[in-house]
Amino acid sequence: VRAKEMLEEVLQNQSDHTEALYAMGEIYQLGKGVDQDLEQSFEFFLQAAQLGHPPSQEEVGLLYSAGLGTKVDTPRALLYLYFASAANQTRAQLALGYRHMYGFSVPKSCQAAVMYYSQAAQDVISSARGHGNHPSIEKIRLSIDHDSNYNPGREQDMVQYYQYSADMGNTDAQTAIGQLFNFGARGMEQDYEQALHYFMQASQAGDGDAAAHLGHMYANGLGVEADNATALEYFRKGAEKGHPHAMYGLGYMYLTGSGLEKNLKKAHQYFSQAATDGSPDAQFHLGVMALQGMLSAPDYGKAFHHFNTASHQGHLLAIYNLAMMQ
Repeated sequence: VRAKEMLEEVLQNQSDHTEALYAMGEIYQLGKGVDQDLEQSFEFFLQAAQLGHPPSQEEVGLLYSAGLGTKVDTPRALLYLYFASAANQTRAQLALGYRHMYGFSVPKSCQAAVMYYSQAAQDVISSARGHGNHPSIEKIRLSIDHDSNYNPGREQDMVQYYQYSADMGNTDAQTAIGQLFNFGARGMEQDYEQALHYFMQASQAGDGDAAAHLGHMYANGLGVEADNATALEYFRKGAEKGHPHAMYGLGYMYLTGSGLEKNLKKAHQYFSQAATDGSPDAQFHLGVMALQGMLSAPDYGKAFHHFNTASHQGHLLAIYNLAMMQ
């Protein structure tokens, strides 16, 4: 309610304040402190859209398409979606890509669909790269993911059981709970301090997976000050245990020269070891090295093989690169 009052005050002083108009549209669209009113929401979005505000143009285009808060008006929908897409609004790009793919009120054109989808894909890929150029460690799943009798209540009980086991000294549980805190999953808020606590305990007990996660945290400065030397220490500790994600971490540090002298041969060696043991990140980077010819002439066949292998494990960047090679 207070937010609404503040926005109304802003608009009284500056009626063409597009961010305030957009925020008011969201308040009525979602019913934040007010009764939901889609028509009123649409009017605020429309005012901002007519003033050239790209997020509002995207909203108006989608609302005209669906007839939410206004009547369906396909020509106006396409007009606003076009302007929003030109301003790199992802949902507008996806909507136009879908329309061109199936010929919904626009010429059916695979080429046009790819053009719009590729713009949106670039944004997704950029976000997937995460924290700079440092390695990221994939999450491990709790056994409940594979339980055909899974239900949310039982999930919460299982998480509590894992945390209890972790506090009692179970190394596997410490690593699993550390990941839940690290990524903010299973209803647990992201808490790097707690993640560090559990990973430290598991690593001290000799768990290579926990050591790999600690290397990731120190390489990226997650909850700690970024420190390549400490990251390398933990990656080496994990690699000694034969953990693929730790070997991948070492390979990446050699590839980028982070904390040590850049060495492409050693990077390839560690990536190969990690890939053999199932690391999709390592497979992806082997593909990159082959594609860019980092050690020899570019080898598109090898690159395709590595991207394809990683893509079968759900590696987003590998899927994207594989698609770009088709």
